[in-house]
Amino acid sequence: MEKKQREDILHDLDLVEILEQIHEGFAICNADGKMLYITENMEKMFHTEAENVIGKVNDEIGIVKPAVSDRVIVEKRKISTRQENRFGEEFFITGVPIFDSKQQLKYVVTYNSWEASNDLELEENYHRLQQNNTRILNEINLLNNARKFDY
Repeated sequence: MEKKQREDILHDLDLVEILEQIHEGFAICNADGKMLYITENMEKMFHTEAENVIGKVNDEIGIVKPAVSDRVIVEKRKISTRQENRFGEEFFITGVPIFDSKQQLKYVVTYNSWEASNDLELEENYHRLQQNNTRILNEINLLNNARKFDY
């Protein structure tokens, strides 16, 4: 499909409504870091409202530091990292640069890949299970050794 055909299709879609239905929260800022759009899911993740962030740069917003979008603006590449909101909740955030036809940075789209706290909880449970397994194996070895001397 040609680019023009794709643009015609996109023109007819209600993209804002579609974007709001995406489970992962996401935001769009311009090449200067000024926030242009934030979905309701992103508002919930970072406990803020669009009115508090639209038109501001990350330093003014102060939700996360350093913001992945700031890194994308500097490095001009896709970056995925763990970020913590001001309430200590962690998320895996991905920032993607969007370039214009002259390969100049135009936008940065950021979205949450998944909530890191679930991942951290799984990791903690895994380590706890490993410790329990080690303890149980040590007890089994002690019992086996004790049996050897009983015969």
